[in-house]
Amino acid sequence: MLYSTLGLNDARSPLYGRYRKVIQLERFSPDLARDFLVEGFKQEGVVVEGWVVERAVDVFDGVVGWLAFYGSEVADRVRRGEEISESVLDAVVDEAVETVRQELLKLKSLSRLYIPVLKSLSTGDKTWSQVRSSVEQGLGRTVAKAQLSRALRNLENLSYIQRVDGRYVLLDRLTGVAVRGMR
Repeated sequence: MLYSTLGLNDARSPLYGRYRKVIQLERFSPDLARDFLVEGFKQEGVVVEGWVVERAVDVFDGVVGWLAFYGSEVADRVRRGEEISESVLDAVVDEAVETVRQELLKLKSLSRLYIPVLKSLSTGDKTWSQVRSSVEQGLGRTVAKAQLSRALRNLENLSYIQRVDGRYVLLDRLTGVAVRGMR
């Protein structure tokens, strides 16, 4: 997506030929996610109980951006004097899910297939034919093979999904939570 959006490989683009450094962050392991949060809270001068960190490790599945969001939100609440409880952490997670939902609403305007495909994958990884069957059942109509393939390829380029061993999977657990609540 970066290359196509910015035209980095297009000689007509103003950014063509410019020096660039791409840094791709992979999902953190549970241990690294734990260390990341503990160190972040330490640097912010915030003390939290271990279960607060474990909640993030469980919910955000090592996605660096969500771990940073969670850490920042929790640190802000601690500094404001809030007591960190399950309901406070639920509110932080709900805010993250709402952020994803808003992004999905924008995505929905680009193709009517994106949300049904993501909904299909939110129930577990699937093969191409399983996705097609699920999407067609949800839409109540046949979907052209080329149209579905294009939607899957685009969602892959946008880093919503990934094809692993012939099966499609969601890359972010929160996408599955957010999309299940959408029409």
